[in-house]
Amino acid sequence: MRILLHTCCGPCAVFPLDLLKNNQVEIYFYNPNVYPAEEYKKRKKTVQQVAKKYGWSFSEGKYEPKVWQKAIQGYEHEPENSQRCLLCFGLRLQQTAKEAKQKGFAAFATTLATSAFKDVAAINQLGREIAKKEGIKYLAFNLSAEERRQAYYKHKHITKEMNLYHQKYCGCVYSTKNNINKKTFL
Repeated sequence: MRILLHTCCGPCAVFPLDLLKNNQVEIYFYNPNVYPAEEYKKRKKTVQQVAKKYGWSFSEGKYEPKVWQKAIQGYEHEPENSQRCLLCFGLRLQQTAKEAKQKGFAAFATTLATSAFKDVAAINQLGREIAKKEGIKYLAFNLSAEERRQAYYKHKHITKEMNLYHQKYCGCVYSTKNNINKKTFL
């Protein structure tokens, strides 16, 4: 099956690539939430390295921070895993579904649905709703919390062996609160 796999970063792409190895997969990097632009470039480069290592194609959506900011407007100061994050996930999944349909893919999926740190049930629900609206299949990974936790440690080890950049925050300026001094960004 031809699948467009949205990925947020290289390390998160490693595990789903194993799950999808019997399919024709294109890795799609659409992450207008990533801040600053230098961080976006580092993550994109890492995703390209993973795609090359696994022999899969890579494509990139537009880097549109203003589109993302508009999508989450009014929710900027909410904590991680809040409505702000759901709006962000929705924006990225919507764009991925449109891209997949336009390019003739049978389905789309996201590495976000394999995260040990995200609300995977909410992400999969968003994916299914968007798929229905766009008329394309959403591939949910449906992994247990324990499977996602084990996958996290496995891909962390693999990415270390590959010497890949591993970020310290989700991506947006608001997710840097506990990890990086926000004053350096704002």
